[in-house]
Amino acid sequence: MHRKVSKIVAPKYQPSFGVILGLMMTLLLAASLPSWAEVPAHIMPVPWTEQLEQDIATKLPAEERKSYTTEEDETFSVLYLPYMAAVKRGIVILLPDWRQSPTSMSGFSYLRNALTDDGFDTYAVVVPEINWQADLAKLDEAEADKSKQDKPVELISEAVIDDYKKRLFARFSKVYENLAMRSDEQLIVIAQGTSAGVLAEYFAKMPSLRVNAFVSVSAMIPNSGRNKHLPATLSLVGPALLDVFYSTDTPLVTQTVQDRNRWDSSQC
Repeated sequence: MHRKVSKIVAPKYQPSFGVILGLMMTLLLAASLPSWAEVPAHIMPVPWTEQLEQDIATKLPAEERKSYTTEEDETFSVLYLPYMAAVKRGIVILLPDWRQSPTSMSGFSYLRNALTDDGFDTYAVVVPEINWQADLAKLDEAEADKSKQDKPVELISEAVIDDYKKRLFARFSKVYENLAMRSDEQLIVIAQGTSAGVLAEYFAKMPSLRVNAFVSVSAMIPNSGRNKHLPATLSLVGPALLDVFYSTDTPLVTQTVQDRNRWDSSQC
């Protein structure tokens, strides 16, 4: 009979105890790194208005830029162009939609140049940054008010809109206060989108403000509860009103067209 023999083959390389200990320490050190290594700080994105102000300062000549500071210590730019006609007819203040540049190709860039040929100085305002944190202070109040639970959740809260409205009107007021106008000159305000909607709310409550005409382009308020009252608000605007809207506008605009026409007819 053949007897089975087990043979132990020694490895070609047998690491020493010191090498094994060193590898263990390296693994332990690597495993502990996340607990004490410095975590990179979160870098906040540059605010949109700051980027826009930098672009304007880079691309436009100094004589086309004016700088103002509101009572709330917000500094902002206004793009200025003087009238180019034989006779000056007045001044136009342009306020684009929120997060829209006065140099954008949505029409305001063209208007601020073309209106100078018709005898108007133009002032195109850089609108304020949207403060999405404006409603945080009211969260506790909303939670305490149980009646709010039955109301639909709005995409954009009234607190955010009110904050934008307040800061936009502060910018408009600062430009308005610094205008040099003759008694025979006309002051026209052209606003777009949300800027037009919130300005309409102000103009409806300030009939004595010296504005000869208000042109609202695709006016709306991005809050369904607030937007449904906009047609009535537009009918109360003190200055002569030209309400412009398009079939391609957002539903917040197109769905209120019938009510706007009804309120307009009731004022005739």
